[in-house]
Amino acid sequence: MTMPRTITSVLMFMLKLSVSAGILIWIFSRIPFSGVLDTLLAAHAGLLTAAYLVMVVNHWANSVKTRILTARQGLTLSVHDIFRISAVTSFYKLILPGGVGGGVIRWYKLARHDNKPMEAFNVIMYDRVIGTMTMALLALLFVALDPMFMAHPYAVPAALVLLLSLIAPILFWAVAFNGRWSRWIYGRLPAFVPFRVREYLQKLAVSADRFSGLNAKTHVRIWVWTIASRFMTLYFYYLFAQALELDLSFAAIAWVRTVVYMLILIPISFSGLGVREGALLLMLAPYGIVPESAVAFSMLSFIAILIMGAWGGAYELFDLLTPGRRRMREAEKRIPTPPDPAITG
Repeated sequence: MTMPRTITSVLMFMLKLSVSAGILIWIFSRIPFSGVLDTLLAAHAGLLTAAYLVMVVNHWANSVKTRILTARQGLTLSVHDIFRISAVTSFYKLILPGGVGGGVIRWYKLARHDNKPMEAFNVIMYDRVIGTMTMALLALLFVALDPMFMAHPYAVPAALVLLLSLIAPILFWAVAFNGRWSRWIYGRLPAFVPFRVREYLQKLAVSADRFSGLNAKTHVRIWVWTIASRFMTLYFYYLFAQALELDLSFAAIAWVRTVVYMLILIPISFSGLGVREGALLLMLAPYGIVPESAVAFSMLSFIAILIMGAWGGAYELFDLLTPGRRRMREAEKRIPTPPDPAITG
Protein backbone atom coordinates (compact mmCIF):
# COMPACT_ATOMS: atom_id res chain seq x y z
CA MET A 1 0.00 0.00 0.00
CA THR A 2 1.48 3.33 -1.05
CA MET A 3 1.26 6.51 0.97
CA PRO A 4 -0.78 9.46 -0.36
CA ARG A 5 1.32 11.96 -2.28
CA THR A 6 0.62 14.73 0.25
CA ILE A 7 1.96 12.63 3.13
CA THR A 8 5.02 11.68 1.10
CA SER A 9 5.71 15.34 0.29
CA VAL A 10 5.37 16.34 3.94
CA LEU A 11 7.70 13.51 5.02
CA MET A 12 10.27 14.56 2.41
CA PHE A 13 9.99 18.15 3.60
CA MET A 14 10.54 17.07 7.21
CA LEU A 15 13.51 14.94 6.17
CA LYS A 16 15.10 17.86 4.33
CA LEU A 17 14.42 20.15 7.28
CA SER A 18 16.05 17.58 9.58
CA VAL A 19 19.13 17.36 7.36
CA SER A 20 19.49 21.16 7.30
CA ALA A 21 18.91 21.42 11.06
CA GLY A 22 21.38 18.60 11.77
CA ILE A 23 24.17 20.15 9.70
CA LEU A 24 23.57 23.63 11.15
CA ILE A 25 23.54 22.29 14.71
CA TRP A 26 26.83 20.50 14.03
CA ILE A 27 28.36 23.65 12.53
CA PHE A 28 27.25 25.96 15.35
CA SER A 29 28.38 23.47 17.98
CA ARG A 30 31.90 24.14 16.69
CA ILE A 31 31.60 27.73 15.51
CA PRO A 32 30.16 30.26 17.97
CA PHE A 33 27.07 31.89 16.51
CA SER A 34 28.05 35.11 18.27
CA GLY A 35 31.18 35.22 16.11
CA VAL A 36 29.12 34.81 12.93
CA LEU A 37 26.70 37.51 14.11
CA ASP A 38 29.55 39.90 14.92
CA THR A 39 30.97 39.34 11.42
CA LEU A 40 27.59 40.09 9.85
CA LEU A 41 27.09 43.23 11.93
CA ALA A 42 30.56 44.47 10.96
CA ALA A 43 29.84 44.09 7.23
CA HIS A 44 30.01 47.22 5.09
CA ALA A 45 26.42 48.43 4.77
CA GLY A 46 26.99 50.29 1.50
CA LEU A 47 28.48 47.26 -0.26
CA LEU A 48 25.68 45.03 1.03
CA THR A 49 23.09 47.47 -0.28
CA ALA A 50 24.84 47.52 -3.65
CA ALA A 51 24.95 43.71 -3.71
CA TYR A 52 21.23 43.34 -3.08
CA LEU A 53 20.44 46.01 -5.68
CA VAL A 54 22.54 44.07 -8.22
CA MET A 55 20.56 40.97 -7.25
CA VAL A 56 17.28 42.70 -8.12
CA VAL A 57 18.67 43.98 -11.43
CA ASN A 58 19.85 40.44 -12.13
CA HIS A 59 16.33 39.08 -11.64
CA TRP A 60 15.05 41.72 -14.05
CA ALA A 61 17.71 40.77 -16.63
CA ASN A 62 16.65 37.14 -16.28
CA SER A 63 13.07 38.22 -16.89
CA VAL A 64 14.06 40.02 -20.09
CA LYS A 65 15.77 36.87 -21.33
CA THR A 66 12.81 34.70 -20.36
CA ARG A 67 10.51 37.10 -22.22
CA ILE A 68 12.39 36.26 -25.44
CA LEU A 69 11.82 32.53 -24.79
CA THR A 70 8.13 32.91 -23.88
CA ALA A 71 7.48 35.01 -26.97
CA ARG A 72 8.92 32.24 -29.12
CA GLN A 73 6.39 29.86 -27.56
CA GLY A 74 3.47 32.25 -28.12
CA LEU A 75 3.08 33.28 -24.47
CA THR A 76 1.96 36.88 -23.99
CA LEU A 77 3.73 37.58 -20.71
CA SER A 78 5.40 40.95 -20.19
CA VAL A 79 8.82 41.37 -18.55
CA HIS A 80 7.08 42.58 -15.39
CA ASP A 81 4.79 39.50 -15.39
CA ILE A 82 7.85 37.25 -15.56
CA PHE A 83 9.68 39.20 -12.85
CA ARG A 84 6.60 38.88 -10.67
CA ILE A 85 6.45 35.10 -11.28
CA SER A 86 10.14 34.81 -10.41
CA ALA A 87 9.61 36.61 -7.09
CA VAL A 88 6.47 34.61 -6.26
CA THR A 89 8.35 31.39 -7.04
CA SER A 90 11.05 32.43 -4.56
CA PHE A 91 8.34 32.92 -1.95
CA TYR A 92 6.83 29.46 -2.44
CA LYS A 93 10.27 27.85 -2.39
CA LEU A 94 10.48 28.92 1.24
CA ILE A 95 7.12 27.66 2.43
CA LEU A 96 6.06 24.63 0.40
CA PRO A 97 7.31 21.09 1.02
CA GLY A 98 9.29 18.98 -1.38
CA GLY A 99 10.04 20.29 -4.87
CA VAL A 100 6.62 21.92 -5.25
CA GLY A 101 7.92 25.34 -4.37
CA GLY A 102 10.34 25.64 -7.29
CA GLY A 103 9.89 24.60 -10.87
CA VAL A 104 6.31 23.39 -10.48
CA ILE A 105 5.08 26.74 -9.16
CA ARG A 106 6.96 28.62 -11.86
CA TRP A 107 5.53 26.29 -14.52
CA TYR A 108 2.01 26.73 -13.16
CA LYS A 109 2.27 30.52 -13.12
CA LEU A 110 3.70 30.68 -16.64
CA ALA A 111 1.26 28.13 -18.07
CA ARG A 112 -1.95 29.61 -16.64
CA HIS A 113 -1.34 32.97 -18.28
CA ASP A 114 -2.17 31.66 -21.78
CA ASN A 115 -3.22 28.11 -20.89
CA LYS A 116 -0.13 26.68 -22.62
CA PRO A 117 1.38 24.11 -20.25
CA MET A 118 3.65 22.39 -22.80
CA GLU A 119 5.07 25.68 -23.99
CA ALA A 120 5.69 26.87 -20.41
CA PHE A 121 7.45 23.59 -19.59
CA ASN A 122 9.81 23.96 -22.55
CA VAL A 123 10.56 27.58 -21.65
CA ILE A 124 11.65 26.48 -18.17
CA MET A 125 13.73 23.57 -19.48
CA TYR A 126 15.46 25.66 -22.17
CA ASP A 127 16.14 28.44 -19.68
CA ARG A 128 17.65 26.04 -17.14
CA VAL A 129 19.76 24.25 -19.72
CA ILE A 130 21.40 27.37 -21.15
CA GLY A 131 21.70 28.91 -17.69
CA THR A 132 23.51 25.89 -16.24
CA MET A 133 25.69 25.58 -19.33
CA THR A 134 26.74 29.23 -19.12
CA MET A 135 27.36 29.08 -15.38
CA ALA A 136 29.60 26.01 -15.69
CA LEU A 137 31.50 27.41 -18.66
CA LEU A 138 32.22 30.70 -16.88
CA ALA A 139 33.34 28.82 -13.76
CA LEU A 140 35.77 26.71 -15.79
CA LEU A 141 37.18 29.84 -17.41
CA PHE A 142 37.72 31.43 -13.99
CA VAL A 143 39.33 28.22 -12.72
CA ALA A 144 42.09 28.92 -15.25
CA LEU A 145 42.43 32.45 -13.86
CA ASP A 146 42.69 31.38 -10.22
CA PRO A 147 46.37 30.71 -9.43
CA MET A 148 45.43 28.89 -6.21
CA PHE A 149 43.03 26.40 -7.81
CA MET A 150 45.56 23.65 -8.54
CA ALA A 151 46.74 23.71 -4.92
CA HIS A 152 43.19 23.49 -3.58
CA PRO A 153 42.57 20.14 -1.79
CA TYR A 154 39.20 19.78 -3.55
CA ALA A 155 40.41 20.84 -7.00
CA VAL A 156 39.79 17.46 -8.66
CA PRO A 157 36.21 16.87 -7.40
CA ALA A 158 35.38 20.53 -8.07
CA ALA A 159 36.65 20.26 -11.65
CA LEU A 160 34.61 17.07 -12.15
CA VAL A 161 31.46 18.78 -10.85
CA LEU A 162 32.01 21.72 -13.21
CA LEU A 163 32.73 19.50 -16.22
CA LEU A 164 29.63 17.40 -15.55
CA SER A 165 27.60 20.60 -15.13
CA LEU A 166 28.77 21.71 -18.57
CA ILE A 167 28.55 18.42 -20.48
CA ALA A 168 25.14 17.27 -19.17
CA PRO A 169 23.16 20.36 -20.32
CA ILE A 170 24.99 20.41 -23.67
CA LEU A 171 23.92 16.80 -24.31
CA PHE A 172 20.37 17.52 -23.15
CA TRP A 173 20.21 20.61 -25.36
CA ALA A 174 21.47 18.67 -28.38
CA VAL A 175 18.87 15.94 -27.87
CA ALA A 176 15.80 17.86 -26.71
CA PHE A 177 16.04 21.01 -28.82
CA ASN A 178 17.46 19.74 -32.11
CA GLY A 179 14.29 20.35 -34.14
CA ARG A 180 13.57 16.68 -34.86
CA TRP A 181 11.61 15.58 -31.80
CA SER A 182 8.12 16.11 -33.25
CA ARG A 183 8.88 14.04 -36.36
CA TRP A 184 10.54 11.30 -34.31
CA ILE A 185 7.63 10.99 -31.86
CA TYR A 186 5.04 11.10 -34.63
CA GLY A 187 6.71 8.27 -36.53
CA ARG A 188 8.17 6.09 -33.76
CA LEU A 189 5.62 5.86 -30.96
CA PRO A 190 4.27 2.31 -30.61
CA ALA A 191 0.62 1.73 -31.47
CA PHE A 192 -0.27 0.75 -27.90
CA VAL A 193 0.49 4.26 -26.58
CA PRO A 194 -2.87 5.85 -25.68
CA PHE A 195 -4.04 8.61 -28.00
CA ARG A 196 -4.16 11.19 -25.20
CA VAL A 197 -0.56 10.45 -24.18
CA ARG A 198 0.50 10.54 -27.83
CA GLU A 199 -1.22 13.91 -28.22
CA TYR A 200 0.51 15.39 -25.16
CA LEU A 201 3.93 14.15 -26.27
CA GLN A 202 3.37 15.51 -29.75
CA LYS A 203 2.46 18.96 -28.38
CA LEU A 204 5.50 18.91 -26.11
CA ALA A 205 7.79 17.93 -28.99
CA VAL A 206 6.39 20.51 -31.39
CA SER A 207 6.87 23.17 -28.72
CA ALA A 208 10.48 22.06 -28.09
CA ASP A 209 11.21 22.15 -31.82
CA ARG A 210 10.30 25.85 -31.97
CA PHE A 211 13.56 26.76 -30.27
CA SER A 212 15.56 25.16 -33.09
CA GLY A 213 14.08 27.73 -35.48
CA LEU A 214 15.43 30.79 -33.68
CA ASN A 215 17.35 33.13 -35.96
CA ALA A 216 20.95 34.16 -35.28
CA LYS A 217 19.99 37.57 -33.89
CA THR A 218 17.62 36.04 -31.33
CA HIS A 219 20.22 33.45 -30.31
CA VAL A 220 22.70 36.26 -29.71
CA ARG A 221 20.17 38.19 -27.60
CA ILE A 222 19.44 35.13 -25.48
CA TRP A 223 23.10 34.36 -24.86
CA VAL A 224 24.01 38.00 -24.16
CA TRP A 225 21.29 38.28 -21.51
CA THR A 226 22.24 34.88 -20.06
CA ILE A 227 25.92 35.74 -19.77
CA ALA A 228 25.13 39.19 -18.36
CA SER A 229 22.85 37.62 -15.77
CA ARG A 230 25.48 35.08 -14.71
CA PHE A 231 28.12 37.79 -14.39
CA MET A 232 25.77 39.86 -12.24
CA THR A 233 25.19 36.83 -10.02
CA LEU A 234 28.93 36.40 -9.54
CA TYR A 235 29.35 40.13 -8.99
CA PHE A 236 26.87 40.39 -6.13
CA TYR A 237 28.62 37.44 -4.44
CA TYR A 238 31.89 39.29 -4.95
CA LEU A 239 30.31 42.33 -3.28
CA PHE A 240 29.30 40.11 -0.35
CA ALA A 241 32.94 39.07 0.02
CA GLN A 242 34.10 42.69 -0.16
CA ALA A 243 31.52 43.73 2.43
CA LEU A 244 32.92 41.11 4.81
CA GLU A 245 36.52 42.03 3.87
CA LEU A 246 37.28 38.51 2.67
CA ASP A 247 40.56 38.11 0.80
CA LEU A 248 39.02 36.37 -2.22
CA SER A 249 39.53 37.09 -5.90
CA PHE A 250 36.63 37.33 -8.34
CA ALA A 251 37.92 34.16 -10.03
CA ALA A 252 37.89 32.19 -6.77
CA ILE A 253 34.36 33.32 -5.93
CA ALA A 254 33.18 32.43 -9.45
CA TRP A 255 34.16 28.77 -9.36
CA VAL A 256 33.51 28.19 -5.64
CA ARG A 257 30.04 29.68 -5.85
CA THR A 258 29.22 27.56 -8.91
CA VAL A 259 30.36 24.31 -7.28
CA VAL A 260 28.38 25.10 -4.13
CA TYR A 261 25.30 25.96 -6.23
CA MET A 262 25.52 22.60 -7.99
CA LEU A 263 25.78 20.83 -4.64
CA ILE A 264 22.70 22.51 -3.17
CA LEU A 265 20.69 21.40 -6.20
CA ILE A 266 20.87 17.90 -4.71
CA PRO A 267 17.45 17.70 -2.98
CA ILE A 268 18.61 16.69 0.49
CA SER A 269 18.11 19.93 2.44
CA PHE A 270 15.69 22.84 2.93
CA SER A 271 16.60 25.65 0.51
CA GLY A 272 20.23 24.48 0.62
CA LEU A 273 20.58 25.40 4.30
CA GLY A 274 23.34 23.47 6.00
CA VAL A 275 24.74 22.11 2.74
CA ARG A 276 25.63 25.64 1.61
CA GLU A 277 27.32 26.49 4.90
CA GLY A 278 29.21 23.21 5.12
CA ALA A 279 30.39 23.37 1.52
CA LEU A 280 31.62 26.96 1.86
CA LEU A 281 33.48 26.09 5.05
CA LEU A 282 35.39 23.40 3.17
CA MET A 283 35.90 25.32 -0.06
CA LEU A 284 37.00 28.64 1.47
CA ALA A 285 39.29 27.32 4.23
CA PRO A 286 42.28 26.84 1.84
CA TYR A 287 42.02 30.56 1.01
CA GLY A 288 42.53 31.41 4.68
CA ILE A 289 38.90 32.34 5.33
CA VAL A 290 38.03 31.74 8.98
CA PRO A 291 34.91 29.66 9.73
CA GLU A 292 32.91 32.60 11.13
CA SER A 293 33.44 34.57 7.92
CA ALA A 294 32.62 31.59 5.67
CA VAL A 295 29.32 31.01 7.49
CA ALA A 296 28.53 34.75 7.43
CA PHE A 297 29.17 34.76 3.67
CA SER A 298 26.71 31.87 3.33
CA MET A 299 24.13 33.65 5.48
CA LEU A 300 24.25 36.70 3.21
CA SER A 301 23.40 34.37 0.31
CA PHE A 302 20.41 33.01 2.18
CA ILE A 303 19.27 36.53 3.06
CA ALA A 304 19.18 37.23 -0.69
CA ILE A 305 16.75 34.31 -1.08
CA LEU A 306 14.66 35.67 1.79
CA ILE A 307 14.51 39.13 0.21
CA MET A 308 13.18 37.83 -3.10
CA GLY A 309 10.82 35.52 -1.21
CA ALA A 310 9.47 38.44 0.79
CA TRP A 311 9.01 40.41 -2.43
CA GLY A 312 7.06 37.52 -3.92
CA GLY A 313 5.01 37.17 -0.75
CA ALA A 314 4.11 40.85 -0.98
CA TYR A 315 2.88 40.30 -4.55
CA GLU A 316 0.70 37.39 -3.43
CA LEU A 317 -0.63 39.32 -0.43
CA PHE A 318 -1.49 42.29 -2.65
CA ASP A 319 -3.44 40.00 -4.98
CA LEU A 320 -5.24 38.48 -2.02
CA LEU A 321 -6.26 41.87 -0.63
CA THR A 322 -7.25 43.36 -4.02
CA PRO A 323 -9.33 40.70 -5.79
CA GLY A 324 -10.86 43.29 -8.14
CA ARG A 325 -7.45 44.30 -9.43
CA ARG A 326 -6.52 40.63 -9.84
CA ARG A 327 -9.61 39.98 -11.97
CA MET A 328 -8.81 43.03 -14.09
CA ARG A 329 -5.27 41.78 -14.65
CA GLU A 330 -6.54 38.31 -15.57
CA ALA A 331 -8.91 39.91 -18.11
CA GLU A 332 -6.04 41.91 -19.59
CA LYS A 333 -4.02 38.72 -19.99
CA ARG A 334 -6.69 37.30 -22.28
CA ILE A 335 -6.16 40.17 -24.75
CA PRO A 336 -3.58 38.93 -27.30
CA THR A 337 -0.36 40.91 -27.56
CA PRO A 338 1.05 41.33 -31.10
CA PRO A 339 4.29 39.29 -31.34
CA ASP A 340 7.61 41.05 -31.76
CA PRO A 341 9.12 39.82 -35.06
CA ALA A 342 12.63 40.33 -33.67
CA ILE A 343 11.82 37.88 -30.88
CA THR A 344 9.64 35.32 -32.62
CA GLY A 345 11.62 35.07 -35.79
